[in-house]
Amino acid sequence: MMETSVWLAQLLALLYLSVGFGFMIDKKFYQKMLTEWTKGGESMATYIGGFAALVTGFLIIHTHNVWEGPLWVSLISLLGWLALFKGLVLLIMPSVMMNWVRSMAKNKSFLNAAGYACILLGAYFGYFGFYA
Repeated sequence: MMETSVWLAQLLALLYLSVGFGFMIDKKFYQKMLTEWTKGGESMATYIGGFAALVTGFLIIHTHNVWEGPLWVSLISLLGWLALFKGLVLLIMPSVMMNWVRSMAKNKSFLNAAGYACILLGAYFGYFGFYA
């Protein structure tokens, strides 16, 4: 099981670091993207995002539903459940998620906070996935 944990930690590190640095380096692009996405004209992107989140969450849970051992291992399982939940909400109640994202897109400090959180998560998983 630890091999799967390390592989998922590496994947999550690359994903979170890329998104986090993207949020920090090109804030205007991401604010514009979130604003445009929530205007309702991007319903196919919402559907595809929900589908991808549901599949990703299910695959993580199916291969790595581990709640014992180091914190970082359990955190991977938690993120799998959160991705599954996000996918379900996007597919079943997309307007609920759009309203939440719309309110976050208006908040100037949201992208900063999200960017820092992603960078911290990415560094955390990167340490355990590539170095520990």
